[in-house]
Amino acid sequence: MERLKKHCLVVGMTLSDPDVFPTVMKYAGDFDYHTTNSLLALQKYEEKGIHNTLFMPFGADLQYFEPKEPHPKFVCDVAVIGHMHPDRLSLLIS
Repeated sequence: MERLKKHCLVVGMTLSDPDVFPTVMKYAGDFDYHTTNSLLALQKYEEKGIHNTLFMPFGADLQYFEPKEPHPKFVCDVAVIGHMHPDRLSLLIS
């Protein structure tokens, strides 16, 4: 990390907080800047003395996103955006 930081800023983006907080907090402070999508995790980083972390909400935050009518090809009852995990699939089918 130190070699890389000699050439550029290093930014880390955590998109699964607070679930991954226990792992990420071990190295989040190594980045020049780190972002989290969770206000709870942001508070936890601060409590652990990690002060380089900023709150960055999901891109679908309504202060930035304007909903549109869906294209007929993509009309559905449920859309899962993210990584496929078996536990998520079972929620959709039940």
